[in-house]
Amino acid sequence: RVSKARNFCYTTSSIAKIIIYLGAVWDIFVSQLALLYHTGEIMSTLFTDFFVKINQMSPLEHSFTEVLDTIALTPRLLYFRGEMPKNVSKNGKSVRPKAVAIVGSRHNTKYGEEVAYRLAYELAKRGVVVVSGLAYGIDTIAHRGCLDAGGVTVAVLGTPIDKIYPRAHEPVARQIIKQGGVVISEYAPQHTQQYQYTWPRG
Repeated sequence: RVSKARNFCYTTSSIAKIIIYLGAVWDIFVSQLALLYHTGEIMSTLFTDFFVKINQMSPLEHSFTEVLDTIALTPRLLYFRGEMPKNVSKNGKSVRPKAVAIVGSRHNTKYGEEVAYRLAYELAKRGVVVVSGLAYGIDTIAHRGCLDAGGVTVAVLGTPIDKIYPRAHEPVARQIIKQGGVVISEYAPQHTQQYQYTWPRG
């Protein structure tokens, strides 16, 4: 009986040690997870690797982007997440939807915010695709106005397709895609060029 009791104590002690060890490992895991979350790395990783496939095509492969053939430096390839705006029916024909670009200052005034939002909202209500750059200020205000109206908006990045900048706008990018819009870049994933000062052409 003494032996059985002793073995039981050893077993109980071992189980307790395992529970304590696993608890410590879990605490470390949770703390690192929280750290990653607060630095924005989890959001970036989830967006980049799991949620939306990166596609590529020549601008000439789609009616919405073939207009880029008229600019001086036509991108050879476009990288995108989401869906390109679909053609609409007009007089029995399938035509490119109307699109309006709305861009402006990153340090906008309250009046500028109101005008950009209302303009994007009203255009989207009328079936116009709103194009902007997902930057701080007027760009994102325009995207939000379009999204709030239930419209389709296109975000043209000045960064590689897998690097949403600013990172704080990743939720806006996901909402754009969710509502049938698209995020586009002429820079491939993992592009190493210094892109902090690049801007979308066209």
